[in-house]
Amino acid sequence: MRSFYINLAVSMDRREWFEAQPNRLGLHIERIEAVSNTSITDSVATQFNVSKEAVACFFSHRSIWKEIANGSDKFAAIFEDDAHFCADLPNF
Repeated sequence: MRSFYINLAVSMDRREWFEAQPNRLGLHIERIEAVSNTSITDSVATQFNVSKEAVACFFSHRSIWKEIANGSDKFAAIFEDDAHFCADLPNF
């Protein structure tokens, strides 16, 4: 099953911490660069009556959904870069 995680380019400490987990477990999880709230205009956030962070989060997830929809896998896993993995995750 293909697996992805979302991470902002500027969050190198979170990226390093996160990637150590699947590496220890022998898993491959693809990094998808998160959309930064600095790339979202005020007008877009205002249009939907949400924060720029909420719009950026949605756009980040949408990019992964498109990747999955265009692929051949029936299932995929999506993680945030602050997820904590248990030792049994490879069995899942």
